[in-house]
Amino acid sequence: MEQAGPMSFASLNGFLEVVSKLYEDDELDVAMQAVNDAFKTAGWPSGAWTGFYNQLVCEYDARSASDRADLSDKLSLELNRGVGREERHAVESVCGEAFERTQKLLRMEFARPVMVTVFLPDAAIDFIHGEHGYATHKTHLDKICIPWQALDSRERCLSVLLHEFCHVAQYHLAEGKSIPGWLSEGLAMYAGGERTHSECRRLLDSEPRFKRLLSTSHMAGSLGSAKLRKDDPMLVHAAYAFAASIVAWWIGRNGIESVRDALVRIGDGESIGHAVASAAGVSIRRMEREWSRWLEEGR
Repeated sequence: MEQAGPMSFASLNGFLEVVSKLYEDDELDVAMQAVNDAFKTAGWPSGAWTGFYNQLVCEYDARSASDRADLSDKLSLELNRGVGREERHAVESVCGEAFERTQKLLRMEFARPVMVTVFLPDAAIDFIHGEHGYATHKTHLDKICIPWQALDSRERCLSVLLHEFCHVAQYHLAEGKSIPGWLSEGLAMYAGGERTHSECRRLLDSEPRFKRLLSTSHMAGSLGSAKLRKDDPMLVHAAYAFAASIVAWWIGRNGIESVRDALVRIGDGESIGHAVASAAGVSIRRMEREWSRWLEEGR
């Protein structure tokens, strides 16, 4: 029997729309079945599909090998059923702590259920997701996926979970509006307890190319680039550090309520520039200048 050729652009778009909807509904088993059926009849689609497919597989594999525990009416955990009772209890405890600390830090309450999924040890995720995990917003819940390696220590697990819970909280404070990467990742790094001022100074001393990351627009561009994640992961890692530094500097100057106010203003429809300026009392450009001067003075 002759094998069908690659999908056309139109059929690929239709297929991705169906699978994406199943993924958004967290119907991972049905989504995987749809993918496998399509591959048998039409072959592997080309383009940017691979990244999404890997993400789907990682979540599906984790669910297939995990038991789900409801920790409260708003929090649940998917964890490999081979994990012992004592370690499972420890992870459940950290999840609950991160959930409560995030609500307290940003003075909000999670309105939707949040599910934490721990990937399997061999999950094929990129280096950024392999370090921090990611948060995704499904139809009926918010989902946090963290790497297996985050379980290496309680300290690391808590930091990773605080980082991702902060992303979920930001999404709701901004009512789903787009948040620039430097602000989103910077605040999440801050929530996770990562202080990077000294690292930024070291990077500035090491290579001239890192000086462009003193601009929030360059930070955001590096953080959001799939190509750079593959071709220049060091630059992306540096962008995380610089984003964390400027947000921590802002919090030190104005308090975390100022950053929270900016997120709420974004949710109310204000532009990024106006929201930050109104909340911080200075424009983003002036913030960049004052922060970079402060970094330079500390070198």
